[in-house]
Amino acid sequence: MLSARIPPEICALVCDEVKTPGELALLCRTSTIFRAQAQRLLYHSINLQTCSMRKVRSWAVVIARNTQLAVLVQALALYLPIDISFDALDAHKVGRVLASCTNLKELRVSGPDRPSGFLHGSNAGWMLNNCFFRLTKFENLYFHDDWIKYFYSKQDQLSVLVTYNSSYFSDRQHLLPALTAVGMTQMSHLPAGKALERIEIGLEADMLPLLQYKSTLTTLNLVRHWHDSQFSIGHAIKAVAESLPDIVHLGLVESEEFLPCSQEQTSTAMLQLFSRLETFTLSMLNVDAFVIDEAPPHDLSDAAGVHDLSYAVLMACPTLASLFTRSAAGLVKHESRTGFGFEEFSMFWNDGSSEW
Repeated sequence: MLSARIPPEICALVCDEVKTPGELALLCRTSTIFRAQAQRLLYHSINLQTCSMRKVRSWAVVIARNTQLAVLVQALALYLPIDISFDALDAHKVGRVLASCTNLKELRVSGPDRPSGFLHGSNAGWMLNNCFFRLTKFENLYFHDDWIKYFYSKQDQLSVLVTYNSSYFSDRQHLLPALTAVGMTQMSHLPAGKALERIEIGLEADMLPLLQYKSTLTTLNLVRHWHDSQFSIGHAIKAVAESLPDIVHLGLVESEEFLPCSQEQTSTAMLQLFSRLETFTLSMLNVDAFVIDEAPPHDLSDAAGVHDLSYAVLMACPTLASLFTRSAAGLVKHESRTGFGFEEFSMFWNDGSSEW
Protein backbone atom coordinates (compact mmCIF):
# COMPACT_ATOMS: atom_id res chain seq x y z
CA MET A 1 0.00 0.00 0.00
CA LEU A 2 3.05 2.23 -0.35
CA SER A 3 1.54 3.96 -3.37
CA ALA A 4 -1.35 5.17 -1.21
CA ARG A 5 1.12 7.43 0.64
CA ILE A 6 2.64 8.93 -2.51
CA PRO A 7 1.35 12.48 -3.06
CA PRO A 8 -0.56 12.95 -6.36
CA GLU A 9 1.97 15.59 -7.40
CA ILE A 10 4.78 13.00 -7.27
CA CYS A 11 2.65 10.51 -9.21
CA ALA A 12 2.07 13.18 -11.85
CA LEU A 13 5.82 13.77 -12.16
CA VAL A 14 6.42 10.02 -12.56
CA CYS A 15 3.73 9.73 -15.23
CA ASP A 16 5.14 12.73 -17.09
CA GLU A 17 8.37 10.76 -17.59
CA VAL A 18 6.58 7.81 -19.20
CA LYS A 19 7.12 7.84 -22.97
CA THR A 20 4.72 5.31 -24.51
CA PRO A 21 0.95 4.68 -24.29
CA GLY A 22 1.68 1.05 -23.40
CA GLU A 23 3.65 2.08 -20.33
CA LEU A 24 0.93 4.52 -19.34
CA ALA A 25 -1.64 1.74 -19.66
CA LEU A 26 0.46 -0.38 -17.27
CA LEU A 27 0.60 2.49 -14.80
CA CYS A 28 -3.19 2.72 -14.95
CA ARG A 29 -3.30 -0.78 -13.47
CA THR A 30 -0.65 -0.11 -10.79
CA SER A 31 -2.74 1.79 -8.25
CA THR A 32 -5.63 4.17 -8.02
CA ILE A 33 -3.29 7.13 -7.56
CA PHE A 34 -1.17 6.28 -10.58
CA ARG A 35 -4.29 5.41 -12.54
CA ALA A 36 -5.75 8.90 -12.26
CA GLN A 37 -2.53 10.61 -13.36
CA ALA A 38 -1.72 8.07 -16.09
CA GLN A 39 -5.23 8.27 -17.52
CA ARG A 40 -4.90 12.04 -17.65
CA LEU A 41 -1.97 11.65 -20.05
CA LEU A 42 -3.18 8.53 -21.85
CA TYR A 43 -6.51 10.05 -22.88
CA HIS A 44 -5.38 13.65 -23.33
CA SER A 45 -4.51 13.21 -27.04
CA ILE A 46 -6.10 10.38 -29.06
CA ASN A 47 -4.88 9.78 -32.61
CA LEU A 48 -7.04 7.24 -34.49
CA GLN A 49 -6.48 8.74 -37.94
CA THR A 50 -4.54 5.72 -39.21
CA CYS A 51 -6.68 3.13 -37.41
CA SER A 52 -9.36 0.82 -38.75
CA MET A 53 -13.01 1.36 -37.95
CA ARG A 54 -12.77 -1.66 -35.65
CA LYS A 55 -10.27 0.18 -33.44
CA VAL A 56 -12.33 3.38 -33.57
CA ARG A 57 -15.36 1.36 -32.50
CA SER A 58 -13.42 -0.24 -29.62
CA TRP A 59 -12.26 3.17 -28.41
CA ALA A 60 -15.82 4.50 -28.57
CA VAL A 61 -17.07 1.56 -26.48
CA VAL A 62 -14.42 2.16 -23.80
CA ILE A 63 -15.29 5.87 -23.56
CA ALA A 64 -19.03 5.13 -23.50
CA ARG A 65 -18.56 2.70 -20.60
CA ASN A 66 -16.22 5.02 -18.70
CA THR A 67 -17.66 8.50 -19.08
CA GLN A 68 -15.08 9.96 -16.67
CA LEU A 69 -12.48 9.35 -19.40
CA ALA A 70 -14.35 11.43 -21.97
CA VAL A 71 -13.69 14.70 -20.11
CA LEU A 72 -9.94 13.98 -20.24
CA VAL A 73 -9.82 14.06 -24.04
CA GLN A 74 -8.55 17.42 -25.34
CA ALA A 75 -7.18 16.42 -28.77
CA LEU A 76 -8.76 13.84 -31.08
CA ALA A 77 -7.98 12.68 -34.62
CA LEU A 78 -10.42 10.36 -36.43
CA TYR A 79 -10.64 8.64 -39.81
CA LEU A 80 -14.24 7.75 -40.65
CA PRO A 81 -15.90 5.93 -43.56
CA ILE A 82 -17.89 7.97 -46.02
CA ASP A 83 -21.70 7.92 -45.61
CA ILE A 84 -22.54 5.02 -47.90
CA SER A 85 -20.19 2.66 -46.06
CA PHE A 86 -20.57 4.09 -42.55
CA ASP A 87 -22.68 1.70 -40.49
CA ALA A 88 -25.51 3.62 -38.79
CA LEU A 89 -24.85 2.02 -35.40
CA ASP A 90 -21.15 2.88 -35.59
CA ALA A 91 -21.99 6.45 -36.58
CA HIS A 92 -24.26 6.87 -33.57
CA LYS A 93 -21.62 5.41 -31.24
CA VAL A 94 -19.00 7.84 -32.50
CA GLY A 95 -21.48 10.72 -32.36
CA ARG A 96 -22.42 9.99 -28.74
CA VAL A 97 -18.77 9.74 -27.71
CA LEU A 98 -17.93 13.02 -29.44
CA ALA A 99 -20.73 14.73 -27.54
CA SER A 100 -19.35 13.36 -24.25
CA CYS A 101 -15.86 14.84 -24.88
CA THR A 102 -16.91 18.18 -23.45
CA ASN A 103 -13.34 19.47 -22.94
CA LEU A 104 -12.18 18.78 -26.49
CA LYS A 105 -10.01 21.59 -27.91
CA GLU A 106 -8.47 20.13 -31.09
CA LEU A 107 -10.32 17.92 -33.57
CA ARG A 108 -9.12 16.46 -36.87
CA VAL A 109 -11.56 14.38 -38.94
CA SER A 110 -10.75 12.83 -42.30
CA GLY A 111 -12.27 10.25 -44.63
CA PRO A 112 -11.49 8.30 -47.80
CA ASP A 113 -11.65 11.43 -49.98
CA ARG A 114 -11.35 15.11 -49.25
CA PRO A 115 -14.75 16.74 -49.72
CA SER A 116 -14.57 18.58 -53.01
CA GLY A 117 -18.20 19.61 -53.25
CA PHE A 118 -21.67 19.24 -51.79
CA LEU A 119 -22.05 15.64 -52.96
CA HIS A 120 -18.64 14.52 -51.68
CA GLY A 121 -18.54 15.77 -48.10
CA SER A 122 -20.25 13.68 -45.45
CA ASN A 123 -23.77 14.78 -44.55
CA ALA A 124 -23.57 13.31 -41.03
CA GLY A 125 -23.37 16.81 -39.59
CA TRP A 126 -25.50 15.83 -36.62
CA MET A 127 -22.38 14.18 -35.16
CA LEU A 128 -20.96 17.67 -34.50
CA ASN A 129 -24.13 19.74 -34.24
CA ASN A 130 -25.03 17.83 -31.05
CA CYS A 131 -21.69 18.68 -29.41
CA PHE A 132 -21.11 21.49 -26.92
CA PHE A 133 -17.31 21.64 -26.80
CA ARG A 134 -15.55 24.82 -27.92
CA LEU A 135 -12.64 24.01 -30.20
CA THR A 136 -9.48 26.04 -30.71
CA LYS A 137 -8.32 24.01 -33.75
CA PHE A 138 -10.41 22.08 -36.28
CA GLU A 139 -9.26 20.16 -39.35
CA ASN A 140 -12.33 19.14 -41.33
CA LEU A 141 -11.54 16.82 -44.22
CA TYR A 142 -14.78 14.89 -43.78
CA PHE A 143 -17.97 16.91 -43.21
CA HIS A 144 -19.36 19.27 -45.79
CA ASP A 145 -19.45 22.70 -44.19
CA ASP A 146 -23.09 23.29 -45.11
CA TRP A 147 -24.10 20.35 -42.88
CA ILE A 148 -22.37 21.72 -39.76
CA LYS A 149 -23.56 25.34 -39.85
CA TYR A 150 -24.98 25.10 -36.34
CA PHE A 151 -21.71 23.69 -35.03
CA TYR A 152 -19.76 26.58 -36.57
CA SER A 153 -22.16 29.12 -35.09
CA LYS A 154 -21.10 28.02 -31.59
CA GLN A 155 -17.33 28.04 -32.18
CA ASP A 156 -16.35 31.40 -30.70
CA GLN A 157 -12.87 30.15 -29.63
CA LEU A 158 -11.81 28.52 -32.89
CA SER A 159 -8.50 30.03 -34.04
CA VAL A 160 -7.28 27.43 -36.58
CA LEU A 161 -9.51 25.98 -39.30
CA VAL A 162 -8.59 23.62 -42.13
CA THR A 163 -11.39 22.87 -44.58
CA TYR A 164 -11.25 22.10 -48.30
CA ASN A 165 -13.14 23.51 -51.27
CA SER A 166 -15.63 25.51 -49.27
CA SER A 167 -16.87 29.01 -49.99
CA TYR A 168 -19.04 28.91 -46.87
CA PHE A 169 -16.86 31.41 -44.95
CA SER A 170 -16.00 33.86 -47.72
CA ASP A 171 -18.94 36.18 -46.94
CA ARG A 172 -19.77 35.30 -43.31
CA GLN A 173 -17.67 37.70 -41.29
CA HIS A 174 -19.70 37.17 -38.12
CA LEU A 175 -18.69 33.50 -37.88
CA LEU A 176 -15.60 32.33 -35.96
CA PRO A 177 -14.60 35.64 -34.37
CA ALA A 178 -11.31 34.24 -32.98
CA LEU A 179 -10.09 32.84 -36.32
CA THR A 180 -6.43 33.64 -37.08
CA ALA A 181 -5.33 30.68 -39.27
CA VAL A 182 -7.03 28.93 -42.20
CA GLY A 183 -6.13 26.12 -44.58
CA MET A 184 -8.10 25.92 -47.85
CA THR A 185 -7.54 24.95 -51.47
CA GLN A 186 -8.79 28.07 -53.26
CA MET A 187 -7.90 31.68 -52.53
CA SER A 188 -11.39 32.83 -53.53
CA HIS A 189 -12.72 30.96 -50.48
CA LEU A 190 -10.60 32.84 -47.96
CA PRO A 191 -12.75 34.59 -45.32
CA ALA A 192 -12.95 38.35 -45.68
CA GLY A 193 -12.71 40.71 -42.74
CA LYS A 194 -10.44 38.48 -40.64
CA ALA A 195 -7.01 39.43 -39.26
CA LEU A 196 -5.44 36.18 -40.43
CA GLU A 197 -1.91 35.45 -39.27
CA ARG A 198 -1.36 32.01 -40.87
CA ILE A 199 -2.62 30.68 -44.21
CA GLU A 200 -2.14 27.36 -45.99
CA ILE A 201 -3.60 27.58 -49.49
CA GLY A 202 -3.39 26.10 -52.97
CA LEU A 203 -0.81 27.76 -55.22
CA GLU A 204 -2.46 30.03 -57.77
CA ALA A 205 -1.14 32.62 -60.20
CA ASP A 206 -3.44 35.31 -58.78
CA MET A 207 -2.31 36.09 -55.23
CA LEU A 208 -4.29 39.31 -54.87
CA PRO A 209 -6.68 37.76 -52.29
CA LEU A 210 -3.71 37.46 -49.90
CA LEU A 211 -3.08 41.21 -49.86
CA GLN A 212 -6.04 41.85 -47.55
CA TYR A 213 -4.03 40.12 -44.79
CA LYS A 214 -0.74 41.91 -45.51
CA SER A 215 -0.64 43.74 -42.17
CA THR A 216 -1.20 40.60 -40.05
CA LEU A 217 0.06 37.61 -42.07
CA THR A 218 3.22 35.96 -40.70
CA THR A 219 3.01 32.38 -42.04
CA LEU A 220 2.19 31.32 -45.60
CA ASN A 221 2.25 27.78 -46.97
CA LEU A 222 1.57 27.43 -50.70
CA VAL A 223 0.61 23.92 -51.84
CA ARG A 224 1.00 23.07 -55.53
CA HIS A 225 -1.59 20.44 -56.47
CA TRP A 226 -0.82 20.34 -60.19
CA HIS A 227 1.84 21.46 -62.65
CA ASP A 228 1.26 24.88 -64.20
CA SER A 229 3.79 25.67 -66.91
CA GLN A 230 2.74 29.34 -66.80
CA PHE A 231 3.27 29.78 -63.05
CA SER A 232 6.32 28.11 -61.53
CA ILE A 233 7.76 27.89 -58.02
CA GLY A 234 10.11 30.68 -59.07
CA HIS A 235 7.13 32.82 -60.04
CA ALA A 236 5.54 32.10 -56.64
CA ILE A 237 8.68 33.19 -54.77
CA LYS A 238 8.73 36.40 -56.81
CA ALA A 239 5.04 37.11 -56.20
CA VAL A 240 5.34 36.60 -52.43
CA ALA A 241 8.60 38.56 -52.14
CA GLU A 242 7.13 41.54 -53.97
CA SER A 243 3.67 41.57 -52.37
CA LEU A 244 4.36 40.15 -48.88
CA PRO A 245 8.00 41.01 -48.09
CA ASP A 246 7.38 40.97 -44.31
CA ILE A 247 6.37 37.29 -44.23
CA VAL A 248 8.15 35.40 -41.40
CA HIS A 249 7.55 31.74 -42.32
CA LEU A 250 7.21 30.62 -45.94
CA GLY A 251 6.59 27.08 -47.18
CA LEU A 252 6.30 25.81 -50.75
CA VAL A 253 5.17 22.20 -51.05
CA GLU A 254 4.05 19.83 -53.79
CA SER A 255 1.34 17.42 -52.68
CA GLU A 256 1.98 14.70 -55.27
CA GLU A 257 4.25 13.73 -58.13
CA PHE A 258 3.69 15.02 -61.66
CA LEU A 259 5.53 14.34 -64.88
CA PRO A 260 7.89 15.56 -66.13
CA CYS A 261 10.21 17.05 -63.52
CA SER A 262 11.17 20.67 -64.03
CA GLN A 263 13.96 23.12 -63.30
CA GLU A 264 13.11 26.14 -61.15
CA GLN A 265 14.87 29.47 -60.86
CA THR A 266 15.04 32.52 -58.62
CA SER A 267 17.56 35.25 -57.87
CA THR A 268 19.51 36.62 -54.93
CA ALA A 269 17.91 40.02 -55.48
CA MET A 270 14.45 38.47 -55.20
CA LEU A 271 15.27 36.58 -52.00
CA GLN A 272 16.73 39.73 -50.47
CA LEU A 273 13.31 41.39 -50.68
CA PHE A 274 12.24 39.30 -47.68
CA SER A 275 12.94 41.54 -44.68
CA ARG A 276 11.80 39.25 -41.82
CA LEU A 277 11.97 35.70 -43.20
CA GLU A 278 13.02 33.22 -40.48
CA THR A 279 12.02 29.86 -41.96
CA PHE A 280 11.85 28.86 -45.62
CA THR A 281 10.71 25.30 -46.43
CA LEU A 282 10.82 23.71 -49.87
CA SER A 283 9.21 20.27 -50.23
CA MET A 284 9.55 19.48 -53.92
CA LEU A 285 8.49 16.23 -55.62
CA ASN A 286 8.65 17.42 -59.22
CA VAL A 287 11.67 19.70 -59.28
CA ASP A 288 14.98 18.07 -60.10
CA ALA A 289 17.15 21.20 -60.24
CA PHE A 290 17.12 24.73 -58.83
CA VAL A 291 19.05 27.71 -60.21
CA ILE A 292 19.90 30.89 -58.31
CA ASP A 293 21.12 33.76 -60.47
CA GLU A 294 23.37 32.48 -63.24
CA ALA A 295 25.07 29.82 -61.14
CA PRO A 296 25.10 26.16 -62.22
CA PRO A 297 21.89 24.26 -61.35
CA HIS A 298 21.68 22.67 -57.91
CA ASP A 299 20.82 18.97 -58.38
CA LEU A 300 17.98 18.23 -55.90
CA SER A 301 18.40 14.49 -56.28
CA ASP A 302 21.84 14.80 -54.71
CA ALA A 303 22.49 15.58 -51.05
CA ALA A 304 25.33 17.93 -51.95
CA GLY A 305 23.06 19.79 -54.37
CA VAL A 306 20.40 20.26 -51.68
CA HIS A 307 23.07 21.44 -49.25
CA ASP A 308 24.47 23.95 -51.75
CA LEU A 309 21.00 25.28 -52.59
CA SER A 310 20.20 25.73 -48.92
CA TYR A 311 23.51 27.51 -48.36
CA ALA A 312 22.83 29.86 -51.29
CA VAL A 313 19.35 30.70 -49.98
CA LEU A 314 20.75 31.33 -46.50
CA MET A 315 23.39 33.67 -47.87
CA ALA A 316 20.69 35.64 -49.72
CA CYS A 317 18.43 35.96 -46.63
CA PRO A 318 20.32 37.32 -43.61
CA THR A 319 17.28 36.84 -41.34
CA LEU A 320 16.84 33.16 -42.24
CA ALA A 321 17.43 30.68 -39.43
CA SER A 322 15.77 27.43 -40.55
CA LEU A 323 17.91 24.27 -40.84
CA PHE A 324 21.00 26.41 -41.30
CA THR A 325 22.18 28.68 -38.50
CA ARG A 326 24.66 31.52 -38.70
CA SER A 327 27.24 31.65 -35.92
CA ALA A 328 28.82 34.79 -34.46
CA ALA A 329 31.86 34.20 -36.69
CA GLY A 330 29.65 34.15 -39.76
CA LEU A 331 30.04 30.40 -40.30
CA VAL A 332 27.21 28.13 -41.39
CA LYS A 333 26.28 24.99 -39.52
CA HIS A 334 24.32 22.41 -41.49
CA GLU A 335 21.84 19.87 -40.14
CA SER A 336 20.64 17.30 -42.66
CA ARG A 337 18.53 14.14 -42.60
CA THR A 338 16.41 12.14 -44.97
CA GLY A 339 12.69 11.54 -44.78
CA PHE A 340 10.50 14.19 -43.23
CA GLY A 341 6.91 15.34 -43.42
CA PHE A 342 6.07 18.89 -44.37
CA GLU A 343 3.92 19.32 -41.28
CA GLU A 344 6.97 18.68 -39.11
CA PHE A 345 8.52 21.92 -40.38
CA SER A 346 5.34 23.82 -41.13
CA MET A 347 4.51 26.66 -38.75
CA PHE A 348 0.80 26.44 -39.57
CA TRP A 349 -0.90 23.97 -37.19
CA ASN A 350 1.65 23.60 -34.43
CA ASP A 351 2.74 27.19 -33.98
CA GLY A 352 3.94 26.58 -30.44
CA SER A 353 0.61 25.95 -28.70
CA SER A 354 -0.95 22.57 -29.37
CA GLU A 355 -2.57 19.75 -27.42
CA TRP A 356 -0.64 17.14 -29.44
